[in-house]
Amino acid sequence: MGWKGLSDGLKGEEIPISAQVVSIVDVYDALTSERCYKKAFDHDTAIQMILDGQCGQFKVMQEKIDFFKSNSGMNLIDYNAVSGQLTILNGKRQILCQRNNPKIDLFKEFGVNEEDVQYIRVLLHQTSVQNKEISVQIKATVENNSQKYKMKLHTLWSPMKKDVCIGIIGYFDTVK
Repeated sequence: MGWKGLSDGLKGEEIPISAQVVSIVDVYDALTSERCYKKAFDHDTAIQMILDGQCGQFKVMQEKIDFFKSNSGMNLIDYNAVSGQLTILNGKRQILCQRNNPKIDLFKEFGVNEEDVQYIRVLLHQTSVQNKEISVQIKATVENNSQKYKMKLHTLWSPMKKDVCIGIIGYFDTVK
């Protein structure tokens, strides 16, 4: 996520959900309260400002929510580049893989060949704030089933720093 962090150096999804909620409440309070330099926004406007990313750090959260809602029922991927946390869920929302150690080679674990891995990396390096998504077909082994999968990856970019990719979300499904 786009959180700036806490005094003990936590970043992104390392920040406890309770602190993230307090952050949202604090922004909401600032928006809906009158200040000497601004008038208060009404509830609906404040909520829309937060969801539209006008308050910076919440834009990435809404982007993830929208992506996962529009691709529900698929095998989902959620990677946080800041913490290295990766979660892969099947269509039933059961965890297929969860890791905190970025040194684990998941491509190898899922039987993806090196040529496909390099192709995915090249495509990801070509993404930008304006061009966030890639689509590829790969052969992989998921739940002991080796077959072709279509994969869509959506890069997430920091609203605080220019051209800094902070994560990747995506889905994969069997090629029919």
